[in-house]
Amino acid sequence: MSSDTTRGTGSLYDRKTGSLCFKGRGSLKDEKKKERKKRKHSSSKRHDENREDEEENEQREEAEEIEGEGRIVSSGCTIQGFETKFMDQCETGDVLMIKHPQTLQIEKKIICKILTNRSMTVMDGFSTDLVSTTTFAIRKKGKILRKKAKTDLAATTGDKKLLSEGTEEEIDKLIQDEVSKRLQKNLKKAAKEVAVREKVGMWSYKMVTKKADHELTAGERLDERCKQGRDKFCW
Repeated sequence: MSSDTTRGTGSLYDRKTGSLCFKGRGSLKDEKKKERKKRKHSSSKRHDENREDEEENEQREEAEEIEGEGRIVSSGCTIQGFETKFMDQCETGDVLMIKHPQTLQIEKKIICKILTNRSMTVMDGFSTDLVSTTTFAIRKKGKILRKKAKTDLAATTGDKKLLSEGTEEEIDKLIQDEVSKRLQKNLKKAAKEVAVREKVGMWSYKMVTKKADHELTAGERLDERCKQGRDKFCW
C-alpha cells in the first residue's frame, strides 16, 4: 500500500538534484532562481527609472526659460499664434508653458513639430482649448537634447569618426536622428501620464499628474478624468 501511495503522489525530492519539489511546481532551487531573477529585473527597472528622473531634473535645472513673443490659441494638439515667431524661438523638444485662463494652473506640453512662425503641434492638448489669446513661455529643452545627443554620439567609435570627418549635412542628419530617438523616449514617458483636476478646500482646484504602467490612449485618459467627479473640464 505504501508503494502504491508513493507511486501515485511521486517523490517530494528530485532524484537528480536532491532538491525539495512541490506538487504542480518545480524544485525549491528553481523557485529561488526565479525569485532572484524577478528581484534583479525589478531592481534594474527601478534603477533605470531613477536615472531617467535624475536626468529630467538635471535638464529642468539647466533649461533656459524665455518669454514667447505674441499670443496663442489652441485646438487639440495644434497651436496657432498671433504675431509669434515660432521658427526663431522654438525647436522640437522644447516645452511650451502657459498659465491656463480657466484652471489658473501652469500647464506644460512638449513641442513635437514647428510648422510655421504661426503654427506648431504639441504632444497632447491642454486641459481645455485656449479660445482666447494667451501669453506663453518656452523652456529650451531641445537645445539640451541636441547637446546630450552629440555627446553620446562622440562616445561611439563609428559616430565619432563621422563627426570629425563627415560633411556638415551628414553630421546634422546624425545628430537629428539621435535627437529624434531621445524625443520619442520622452514622448513615450509623457504618454504614460495623465493630468486631472482635484478639489482643494472649498473653492479651488489643483492639477495632479498620475502615472500609469503603460502608454495611455485618448479614451483611457478621458476615463481617468471622468473618475474625478468634479473634473468639469475633461474632454
